[in-house]
Amino acid sequence: MQNDMAGAGVGPGPHPLGAELMDLGALRRTSAGRGLSVLLAMLVLLGLGVLAAVGILMVLAVVHGEPSSAVVGGVVAIVGLPGIGGLCFFAHRTLQSSLSIHEHGIVARQPFAGTLVIPWAEVTEMIHPRYPTRTATFLVALSTGRWVGIGRLKLNPRRGPDREFHPHPDAALVLDHYAQWCRRHGRPIAIRSSGIFGV
Repeated sequence: MQNDMAGAGVGPGPHPLGAELMDLGALRRTSAGRGLSVLLAMLVLLGLGVLAAVGILMVLAVVHGEPSSAVVGGVVAIVGLPGIGGLCFFAHRTLQSSLSIHEHGIVARQPFAGTLVIPWAEVTEMIHPRYPTRTATFLVALSTGRWVGIGRLKLNPRRGPDREFHPHPDAALVLDHYAQWCRRHGRPIAIRSSGIFGV
C-alpha cells in the first residue's frame, strides 16, 4: 500500500493498479454525505448567528456605553467562532473523501490522510459494518499487519427485501470487485461484517 499525499497514479503512463473500473465519487453524493452537508449548513448558520450576536453586543457597548457588553462579545467571538470554523472545515474536507476501483485495487483519496493506494494483493481482510450505527467503520487489514480505515466507505448498511442488513451499495461494489479478484487469482476471500469499532 502506498500513501501518496500528491495523488497516486497522476500523470502519464498506466496506473499501477491497472485500469479504473469505477469512480464512486465524493462522499457528498451519498446519504451520509447529504447528512453531513446539512450539518455543515447548520454550522454556517450558527456561525452567522454568533456573528450577529457579537455585532449586537458591540453596538450596545458603543451606543449605551456598556463595556461589559463589549467584553462578552469579545469572549463569544474568541471562543465560539474558531470552534465553529474548525467544525465547518472538518465537515467540508470530510465531504471531499472519494474512492475509485481499479483492476487490481482501490485508490482512496482521504483529505486528512492523503491518497491511499491499496492493491488487492496486499489485502488480508475487509471488514464492513454489520448494523447501522453512528460509528460505522470500513476497515482493511493489510499483509504488513497494518489496519486502515476507508473514510469514503464509512456508510451504514441497508435493510434489504429479506429484512436483513446488507452492505451499503458503494461498499458492496468494493467488496464484489475484491471478491472477483480473489477468485481470479485463487486467493481466499476474506470479508466479514463487524459491530462497533470493527469488533
